[in-house]
Amino acid sequence: MPASVLFSNQTQPADLPQEAIGDYINGCLAGGVDLPKSGIGFQTMRPSRNRSWAHPVLKSFIHDLGFKVKKSGFPALLIGDISQPRGGPMEGGHLSHQTGLDVDIWFKPSPKKELNLDERESLSAETVVGGFKSPWVNENFTEREAWLLETVSKDDRVSRIFVAPPIKKVLCEQTKVENRSWLTKIRPWFGHTYHFHVRLACPSNSQDCVNQKDPPIGDGCGSELDSWLQPSELAKKRLAQKPRTKDKMLSDLPLACRNVLSVKSQK
Repeated sequence: MPASVLFSNQTQPADLPQEAIGDYINGCLAGGVDLPKSGIGFQTMRPSRNRSWAHPVLKSFIHDLGFKVKKSGFPALLIGDISQPRGGPMEGGHLSHQTGLDVDIWFKPSPKKELNLDERESLSAETVVGGFKSPWVNENFTEREAWLLETVSKDDRVSRIFVAPPIKKVLCEQTKVENRSWLTKIRPWFGHTYHFHVRLACPSNSQDCVNQKDPPIGDGCGSELDSWLQPSELAKKRLAQKPRTKDKMLSDLPLACRNVLSVKSQK
């Protein structure tokens, strides 16, 4: 049976010390903590997915960012998928998000009211990219979205932020060369037109956690970015699609993930 099925069937976290295990695309989460449905500066979306579980470091990061958003006067965040209760591979939608250190944050601002359950399930995200015929940012990409990306990238806990290539392009154009150091963490990647994907570095208490290799040196605003924006069929696919991979089996994951899957749930 695929590991995605085994982990998706778990509705509560494992009663183990809090730890991110393995790497972002091949791992699991021990002792996960649930993000509240609402907090200062944020609201969570799609609760039926049960993907709001995080390593405590990521939970703290989201709370801290919510406070900054609230203080700035910008509309609150809409938080998408984080991880399953025990992390691990998911059934559809994500290759990563397996260790409780990845979170999707919608570009769409939160409404000024508390969302009810139906609204959290049905409210649609909004793209900030214009489309293939004009693959640049549209009117939904504002000062708020640019501020958010810069603020997140300057957090020492953050390893990478994935965005659609046109978003990286406009950030490069809007930022003076001498002030572009924060753009190193902003990485162009498939999709990510409706949300940006924040990835934290491994916490110090997670000895079995594997960090992703550091991004290339430099701001990434040159030829590397240009290759994502060529008007070719391949470039178009890169804007809209995510890579596919075969289903992982439990034996493909770190050995510790078998224990995460088998122990009792937290009370």
